[in-house]
Amino acid sequence: MNLAAAGDLVLDVIFAGQGQIARLVVDVNGVRRPTGSTATTIFKPHDFVHHLGQFVVLEPGDLTNAGTPPGAGLGLRTPVCLRPGDVMELGIDGLGMQRQVDVAAR
Repeated sequence: MNLAAAGDLVLDVIFAGQGQIARLVVDVNGVRRPTGSTATTIFKPHDFVHHLGQFVVLEPGDLTNAGTPPGAGLGLRTPVCLRPGDVMELGIDGLGMQRQVDVAAR
């Protein structure tokens, strides 16, 4: 079972060339949710990876998950959860977009 679907995008661009600020977007079923950036995250990417590295050995290619921009789902005035069949498109400036389709648990 894959709980953290990921495509072939690599987050290294945030650390090289762009500094630590990159715009994050989330569209659900073609509707743009509130956007954010790494500047508005609780932990900056470098700090997040550094802290995680204190407890586990990180290797090139490892994937870490740090959440979504503020207001992407449960942060809405009326919280919205994903349902089977929902299409999510997630993007980070400089990296591109990924498209995921939510499926029911088996």
